[in-house]
Amino acid sequence: MNIHNMFKSAADCKVGMYYPVRFLEGRSTHNKKYNNFDYPCSFFTMTDVDCSKVSKDGNVLERRYTVKFDTCLGYFFIHNVLSCYTDWLPMNFYQLSDTAQLYYRRCVLPFYNGVKSTLTIEEVQSRLQLKTPDTHGLRRVIKNGLAELEAATYIKNAKEEYLHGHFRYTAYKTPWTQMNRN
Repeated sequence: MNIHNMFKSAADCKVGMYYPVRFLEGRSTHNKKYNNFDYPCSFFTMTDVDCSKVSKDGNVLERRYTVKFDTCLGYFFIHNVLSCYTDWLPMNFYQLSDTAQLYYRRCVLPFYNGVKSTLTIEEVQSRLQLKTPDTHGLRRVIKNGLAELEAATYIKNAKEEYLHGHFRYTAYKTPWTQMNRN
């Protein structure tokens, strides 16, 4: 019931906002600001709610419903999710190790325009969903991924620091214009 109520509340919520949308035209991308302050709308509508499994005592065990992204704001939201609001990755990216690719996607790409990212070892472990309790092995995996990304020019000035009882990893995202895309 709580999940159903959460979806219903989100569907009923009307928002007016500036929403940046990235568009691909030919081989280049550009950003546009979508403004719907004058006509607030929801991100989606929820329809066809069906209690598909009900227990003998009347408790709902399973619900099925349809979520439709049928507003402009919903369409742009899905567009941004599918495009990840990022540029296309060069072909040589896929030659990197799985760990380096994952680190770049989850720990570097969220930072725009060459902004420095500093994450604790615990944050990196959580973002990469690494389950090992072995700190030494975890540090080696992270440093190898950073070294690989730096050698391929996806990041620069990568370093590990021990500060306030935590290992911290810092790197700058290389701007697209400075990246070696071979």
